[in-house]
Amino acid sequence: MIASRLRLAHGIDGGLVFLTHWHGRNTLWPLAGPGEDVSIGVIDFRRLRALPSFRASALVICDVERLSVEDEYRLAEVVRCWKAQPQAPRILNTPPKAMRRFALMKTLRARGVQNIDIYRLDDPATLDRISFPCFIREENGHILDDVAPALLHDRDALAAAVADLQNAGHPLFGKVAIEYEDLRRADGLYTKYSYFRAGDALIPAHKFFSDHWFVKTVSSDLLAARPELAAEERDFVETQPYKEEVQEIFDMAGVEYGRIDFSVKPDGALVVFEINTNPNHRHEKVIPQVRLETYRKTRAALRAALAEVAGAAPPAELSWPRDAYWARWRQRIKKAVRV
Repeated sequence: MIASRLRLAHGIDGGLVFLTHWHGRNTLWPLAGPGEDVSIGVIDFRRLRALPSFRASALVICDVERLSVEDEYRLAEVVRCWKAQPQAPRILNTPPKAMRRFALMKTLRARGVQNIDIYRLDDPATLDRISFPCFIREENGHILDDVAPALLHDRDALAAAVADLQNAGHPLFGKVAIEYEDLRRADGLYTKYSYFRAGDALIPAHKFFSDHWFVKTVSSDLLAARPELAAEERDFVETQPYKEEVQEIFDMAGVEYGRIDFSVKPDGALVVFEINTNPNHRHEKVIPQVRLETYRKTRAALRAALAEVAGAAPPAELSWPRDAYWARWRQRIKKAVRV
């Protein structure tokens, strides 16, 4: 079993292979491994450049928001080469097609899908343009200091938060301020709906609840106090509401694999938080018993969709061009010698 997982981790066994950033590879391990429906492997971009070759019938490019401009440009070139092979795999999230968070939020506002706006902290005009309340996040989607962000209610609070970041040695580049909209329900809870997209399929992922506005998951304590919430999530997964709107947003964003997180206003309008191209997958053992049936149904539907993606083409032998890889190392060595 261990040997098989190691082979899958390096893409040797074919099947569907996720390509991820080094820091994002662990999110996929609960999904990876051999299976009767589909074998799933994970290769991070760093290892990809060093591998002699690997096999895959389908590729999913993840962590789009973590790619540098140089890496995205180079990966786009390599993907074009892979697609031009006589036996080419199916490739989801082909760069530079997939939108990142900033472009997605700006596009949604420009098209009138939602009212909230997003601004970069290194833009001097941000303080004058943004509406309040707002909060600060990393543009690539990761939370600063791994805690829920604070709501900032005026320009003085935002200016102070920016000063605190700079004083702590954090560059403003890569950080954004996002306008906040209160989406609390009548019962005092906040909700986060999520859908996976895998190729042509949309799969309801979950519906989470919290008494805090920044919803990451649903606590066991809340489910124990409010057992009807598990039934509400189950109903969401079974009835699959908002599917048409979600499909339009995925298409607009150019994302073929990922998870969209959103909430819903009283009038039924969606408020999109993000589309994550490397969403977290949890092990079954950490899922509360009351949610387990819904989790298994979602997991099975997602694996079936990934199996369909992988079945679109036979396994192909793929490799990162050696000339480019070694040329980069020669350039690094020359720079080091000159220093």
